[in-house]
Amino acid sequence: MIRESSPGAHPREPRPSENIDIILRQRVFRLVLPVVKDDMISLSRRFLSEALICLACLLTGAVGSVLIGQDRFSDLRNYHLYNPWAFLHGRAMQDIVPADLQTFFNPLPDLPVWFLGTGPLAAFPRLFAAVQGLWFGLFLILLLTLLRRAEALRSGQSSWAVFCAFLLGGSGAASICQLGLSSNEVMLADLVLGGLILLLPHPGRGAVLRAGRLVLAGALTGAAAGLKPTAIIYLPALTLAAGAIVFSSARDFRASVRAMILTGLGCTGGFLAAYGWWAVHLWRMTGNPVFPMFSYLFHSDWVPPLPFTDERYKPKTLVQWLAYPFFWLQGKPMVVTEPELADMRFAFAWLSCLVLLPLTFIPRLRRPGISLPVRAGFLCFAIVSYVLWVKLYSILRYAIPMEALTGWMVTEALRDGCSFLRTVSVRQTLFRYTSGGLMVLAALTTRYPGFGHTHFMGRTFEIAPLPLPENSIVLLEGRTLSYFLPFARNTQSATFIGLNDMMQKGLEYDPGRRARALLAEPGRPVFLLRKSSEDEDDNFTGLLDALIPGARVTQCRHAPSALQRRKKDLTYEGLPVFLCRVSKEPVIYPAAEQNDHK
Repeated sequence: MIRESSPGAHPREPRPSENIDIILRQRVFRLVLPVVKDDMISLSRRFLSEALICLACLLTGAVGSVLIGQDRFSDLRNYHLYNPWAFLHGRAMQDIVPADLQTFFNPLPDLPVWFLGTGPLAAFPRLFAAVQGLWFGLFLILLLTLLRRAEALRSGQSSWAVFCAFLLGGSGAASICQLGLSSNEVMLADLVLGGLILLLPHPGRGAVLRAGRLVLAGALTGAAAGLKPTAIIYLPALTLAAGAIVFSSARDFRASVRAMILTGLGCTGGFLAAYGWWAVHLWRMTGNPVFPMFSYLFHSDWVPPLPFTDERYKPKTLVQWLAYPFFWLQGKPMVVTEPELADMRFAFAWLSCLVLLPLTFIPRLRRPGISLPVRAGFLCFAIVSYVLWVKLYSILRYAIPMEALTGWMVTEALRDGCSFLRTVSVRQTLFRYTSGGLMVLAALTTRYPGFGHTHFMGRTFEIAPLPLPENSIVLLEGRTLSYFLPFARNTQSATFIGLNDMMQKGLEYDPGRRARALLAEPGRPVFLLRKSSEDEDDNFTGLLDALIPGARVTQCRHAPSALQRRKKDLTYEGLPVFLCRVSKEPVIYPAAEQNDHK
C-alpha cells in the first residue's frame, strides 16, 4: 500500500549519487544529440540524393522509350505476343510452328508484355511504352551501382572516372537499340549485372564473399539464361569471375574453387527454376529438352538432326575472329546486327585489354592504387563472355552486359596510362581531357541500329480481328505474322500452321505429317495469311504447293494492323497483310488448254 505524504511534508532531497547520475545524463545527452542529429541529417540527405539518382535513371528509360515510339520489333510480331497467348490457352499441340522455331521458346518473360499490353494498359500505348522503358532505367541504376562499388574498392577514387565509365557503358548501341522493346534483352542484362554486383565485396568489410552472396549471384544469372537461353554465355563467365575475385583477394586456391562451385550451383539452380519446367514440357512433346536446338544430340521426330543456329553474323576470316569489333566501325548492315551499325566502344575495350592485362597480372608492371579483385573479376567476365558470344552468336543485342563494362575498361586503361606521369595534377588533367574526348568521339560517331518502331495509335496493339469462321485452318506464309492470331475470331476451334523455315525442315517429319492430315480433313475452311512483296523476304509459296497440291489462292482481303505501319509510312495500312481463301481443289483447265499446261 502506497503511503501519501502529508500536505505540509517537504519533498525528499536527492542523494549525492543521484545528482551525479542526473548530471552525467544531461552532459551525455548534450554531447550525443548534436552528433546523432548531424548523422540523421547526413543520412537523409544521402538517401534523398540516391533516390533522386534512381528516379532520374528510371525517367530516362521511360521518357526515352516514349520518344522512340511504339514497339513493332519483328520478334514482337513473330512470337512475343503469340507465345504467351498460346501458353495461357494450351495450344501447344493445336497449332503447328506458327512462329517458326521461336514457337518453342520459354513464354515466361513475355507474360508481362501480354498482360499489360492487352489488359490494364491496352488503351494507353504511351504509358505501356514508358513501363517497358523502366527496364532500361533499372539497367542504368545497376550499372551505376556496379561502377561505384568497384571505384570504392580502389585507392585514389575519382567521381569523374565513374561518370565517364557510366556514360560510355550506358549509351552503347546494344542497350540503346533495345530501349523499350519487347525483346527482353535489357531485362536479362539487369539480372546479369545484379549477379556481378553481388560478387564484389563491400568496401571496408574485407574481401570475404559469403556463400549466400555467391549462390544468389549465380541464381540471378542462371535465371536470365533460363528465361532466354541466349544468356547462357554469362554462366561460365560469372563462375570464373567469382573464382578470380576470391583468388586475387585471398591467394587461396581452395577458397577460389569453393567460390566457383557455389556460384555454379547458384547458376544451375536459377536456370532450372526458370527453364526446368519448360524443358520437361519440350521433352515430353518433342523428345528434346531444348528443342529445336541441339537436334543432332537430342534426336526428335519433329526435325532432322540440324544445329538450328544463326550463322549469318559470325566472323568469316581469321582477321575478323581476332579483331571483330573493328569491323563494326564501317556502318554496314548484317555485321552483328540486321540494320546498319557503327560503334567504337568494343574496339576501345579491345585496345584497353592490351593495356590492362599486362598492367594487372604482371606484378612488376602493376600500377599502384588499383583493386586487383575488381580488375581480375571484371576482365575475366568480359573476356570469357566475349569469346563465347563470338563463337555462339555474334549478335550485338545479346552482348549488353559486356557492353556495360566497356566504359570501365576504357577509363581504367586511361588511368593506368596516365599513372606513369610523375605529377598528380598533370595525370588528372590528362585523364580528364582524354576520357572526355573519347566520350565526345563515341557520341559523334555511334550509329544506333533501329529495330522497328512506329507512331502511337489509339490502342497499344491496334490489330483488326481476323474474321475466321468456326473450325478454320490458317496458313501463315513466312515469319512475323503470328501476332494476328491472339486477336482473331473463333480461335478456340481454329488451327494455325506456319509456312516457314521450321516447316520446311520438318516437312517429312511430325510437323509436315500433322499439317497434311489436318488439311486433308473435309469441310474445314482454309485461309492463307500472307504479306505484300514489299515486306521481308519470306517467300514460302512452295510449301503451300507441297501441303496442298494444286491449291488456289483467291478472295484476298486486307488485314489491318498498326504494327505493319513503319514511322515513314503516312497511311494506316503501311506494309499490308492479306487474308486469302485457299481452295483445296486443283485447277481444271478446259480440254483445249490441257496440252498448253502440261
